[in-house]
Amino acid sequence: MSRPDVDQSDTVQLTTELRTRRRHRRQTLTFLGLFAFVAVVGLFALGNSLQWWRLGGRAEAAAACPAQAFSAPELTEVNVYNATSRRGLASAVAAELQRRGFHVLAIETEVQAKPVTVVVLIRYGAAGKIYAHTLARQFPGSVRLVKDARTSRKVDVLIGAKYQRMVSRNRAAAEIVLKPQPADCAFPRPSARSGD
Repeated sequence: MSRPDVDQSDTVQLTTELRTRRRHRRQTLTFLGLFAFVAVVGLFALGNSLQWWRLGGRAEAAAACPAQAFSAPELTEVNVYNATSRRGLASAVAAELQRRGFHVLAIETEVQAKPVTVVVLIRYGAAGKIYAHTLARQFPGSVRLVKDARTSRKVDVLIGAKYQRMVSRNRAAAEIVLKPQPADCAFPRPSARSGD
């Protein structure tokens, strides 16, 4: 074997070993770089969740919603029933409630076993208390509130024998005083259909 052949063979073998070593080194460095990146991101996420530091600001605790005695009229779902023998009373009251922003669901006549002798009788469930009180402010005189077993927020207004008219819009609006609400506090919106 000639001398040039030996040198060329050694060079090829050295080049192949060098390439293999470099490839292994690149793979190792790539793996270590990715591992370090994942570890650093995980450490930052863990530190942020344990509040070692704050990234992107700290979320403020939601402010407690103040308890309301009344509701905005547009959040109140109401069924209007005529419990008298006077025709068209439920329609007239329902139309006025709608003008005041109330969400009227039904307008009907309801025959009672005993006559409703007050101005209006308002039926509501546990979830409808503030809505019932809001509606009560729309009528003068003797308004009777009756809590029943319903689970929805819907409220029934039964127009009674003593009904003559509703209070003025200005007076009703003045009596419905809502406490200021924090920005992250909201009343539930009326649903298109909700069960009794």
